[in-house]
Amino acid sequence: MKRLLNILLLFTFVQLSAQNTNPVVSNVRFNEINSDGTVDIFYDVYDAEQNSVSITMYASRDSGQTYTWLYFYPEACLKVSGDIGDNVSIGSNKHIIWNFVSEHPNTYFSNFTLKLKIIADDKNVGGSPCPGIDSIEYGGKTYHTVLIDERCWLKENINLGTMINGTNEQQNNGVVEKYCYDNNEANCTKYGGLYEWAEAVQYKNGATNNTSPNPMFNEPVQGICPTGWHIPSKEEFLALTLLPISLVQAFDTTQIPGATNSSGFSGKTSGIRHSTKVFLHKGVAGYIWSSTPYADGVEIYANMLVLYVAPYALRPTLGVSTDFRIDGINVRCLMD
Repeated sequence: MKRLLNILLLFTFVQLSAQNTNPVVSNVRFNEINSDGTVDIFYDVYDAEQNSVSITMYASRDSGQTYTWLYFYPEACLKVSGDIGDNVSIGSNKHIIWNFVSEHPNTYFSNFTLKLKIIADDKNVGGSPCPGIDSIEYGGKTYHTVLIDERCWLKENINLGTMINGTNEQQNNGVVEKYCYDNNEANCTKYGGLYEWAEAVQYKNGATNNTSPNPMFNEPVQGICPTGWHIPSKEEFLALTLLPISLVQAFDTTQIPGATNSSGFSGKTSGIRHSTKVFLHKGVAGYIWSSTPYADGVEIYANMLVLYVAPYALRPTLGVSTDFRIDGINVRCLMD
C-alpha cells in the first residue's frame, strides 16, 4: 500500500564549542515508511573521548523551520527504540526504529515533508568561553561567556538594579528596578532578576507594557544589557531552538534531573513574577525576554524563550512563546 507521507531526513550538526571534542553524527540514511508504520533510520556516531553518548531525535513537519508538532515547543520523538537514549556506544550502522504511526496517528496519511534531526550528547558540562572574552564585569557582578554556534552569549541571567516588592509595578524613573523571586535578593543572585518587558528594553522608542515602540525596533536593543550586548530578538531565540541542542544540554545541571549543560547555556528554572503580583513556577519553568513585541497587534504581549519541565510539558522542552509584558521574567544578553 503506497503511503502519502513524504519523508526527508535532515541531519543537523552544529559545533557547540564545548571544551571537549563534540560527538559527530554522520552518514544518516533511512527507508520509506514500512507497512507497519515504522521508519528505519541508520547513522554513524563517533566521539574522540567517550565510548558512549546520548542520542535524541526531533521531528519537523514544516521542512525544518520548527521542530514542533502538537505544541509550540520542540518535542523529542518518543515512540523510538534501538540505538537511541543514553549509553549508545559509538560506531557505525546505528539503528533507530521510529513508530511514526503510533506517535502521530492523525498525520499518517498527510502529504508533507518531514525532517528529522539527531542530537548526540557526550554529557560533558560547561561549553567554552567566547574567544578572548572569558567573562565581563557589569554592574558590580561577573558574567561568564559561552560560544554557541559562533554567537557569544552570557551564561548567567542579568541581575541588575534595585529590588522592589513584587506587589509594585516597575516604573520609567531612570532607575533600573527588578523583582527577586519571593522578594528574596538571594534568588536574584542565584537565578537573575525578574523584569517587566518595558523595563528590560528600557522604554526604547517609547515602548511600554501597553504600547509598542514607535518606530518599531529594527536594530539590536541594548536595554539593560551591557554596552556591546543586546536583548536577543525572537529570531535569534528561534535560531537557538533550531540548533541540535536538547533541553538537557541547555539546562544547568543543578536545575533538572539528567541535565548535562553540554551546550553551556546554563538555563535556570527561575520562575516568574506574574501579572497578578505573585511569584510562580520556580523549579519548573524559566522564561527569558526577547526584544520583539508580539506581531499580531496585541499590545500587551511580547515574545520570549521558555524552558519547561514537568508539569508544564510532558518532558523538558525549549521553545519560543509569548507572555504578558507586565510579567517579570529573566533577561539574557547576546553579543552584538
